[in-house]
Amino acid sequence: MTVSPPRRKSRIVFWLAAILILTGIVATALLANDRRNLRFLAYRYHIGWLGYETVMPPKKLPQAKQGPRPVAPPPSPPAVVKPVATRLFTNLNSAPSFFLRRWKIAGEKACNAISRAGFPVGPWHQGAIDNSTFECSYQTPVSETAAEEQPSLFVIVRGTPKGEVSSIRVKAILPETPAGQELQAKFQGLVHAIVQAVGWSDLSDATDRIGRLENVTQSSFGARIAFSHEFADPRRFNLILDIDRPTGDRIVAANFFDTSKWLPLPEITARK
Repeated sequence: MTVSPPRRKSRIVFWLAAILILTGIVATALLANDRRNLRFLAYRYHIGWLGYETVMPPKKLPQAKQGPRPVAPPPSPPAVVKPVATRLFTNLNSAPSFFLRRWKIAGEKACNAISRAGFPVGPWHQGAIDNSTFECSYQTPVSETAAEEQPSLFVIVRGTPKGEVSSIRVKAILPETPAGQELQAKFQGLVHAIVQAVGWSDLSDATDRIGRLENVTQSSFGARIAFSHEFADPRRFNLILDIDRPTGDRIVAANFFDTSKWLPLPEITARK
């Protein structure tokens, strides 16, 4: 005869073991990661008796409705830079440069200025010897029967057919006589009138020395004024105003601006 074990006692042991295992699993899950899951439950269900402060989540503020974002304009195409002819600017800094002096007065106006100074040189006309030269000149009248040496003055302006002045020359005989002193005063006025007419103000300080009949040779940026007496007779004087071009560069530059030496332009014919 056999006796069966009590079923009730075995069931109680099973459920106790199951509860202990389940409790261990839950405790492990809640306490893992520095009690992260436990704090999450306290925060989720607002459980304050677990020792964790219940923090209410911040309320989300209603966001204002935003309009459509402005559309940026399309980028402008890059500017087209035209190529610069480098031949014009090659070695620009090392190119030689200098001041080129030119006459600021035409031949006809120079003749008029001398005539107003008391020496009627007449109009600007073609030269009698050289057809390519234009000029105007004046010679004071001289008596051949006078016993003493007479004062005299000769002035001439020379230039090109286009009216460009090349030089102004004056030859004077000023003896120490009353007539010579009178002509000397007129000569001083003539020198001032010429220098003022040509517009070379940087040479104006030489006029006072010329008025005192002192030898003067002065140059400024190519302009030259020279006054001297002759060795044979100290009362004979020569005055010249011209443009001095002693170097080859100045001659080349002057020829470049001389339109009379340019090649003729080709004739323009109408296209059919």
